[in-house]
Amino acid sequence: MAGAVEAAIALRCEALRVDAEWVPHRLVALAMTSVGDFFTLLPDGNLVLNAELADPERGAAMKKLEVTELPDSGRRIRIELFDKIKALDLIGRHVGMEHRQETQDDGLGLDDRIQEARIRSVAGRSPSGP
Repeated sequence: MAGAVEAAIALRCEALRVDAEWVPHRLVALAMTSVGDFFTLLPDGNLVLNAELADPERGAAMKKLEVTELPDSGRRIRIELFDKIKALDLIGRHVGMEHRQETQDDGLGLDDRIQEARIRSVAGRSPSGP
């Protein structure tokens, strides 16, 4: 039965084009995107929405885009991004930082912990305890 479940999950992941690296990669993109990533500052000090800057990763971080025409021929542009704190929290959980912070003082930095998580992810193992 477990083999059938694993096979079904593998087929689903293949159909969605998702693998073990996709989830943390997307979360990092959400956490690192800023509204400033969508604008260009002109020499006169005005900001202009620049669609060329909105690549698919950054665009996926956009929860809402609202453009309002103003009476003086201008526009008000409002961009709302998905929750960065939530993305960072999920990244921390994905790499096992929450558990390790409470149970381990092994001297590893964030880069070391992320590398360990990548190795575990590729090997198909879950985060180990203390």
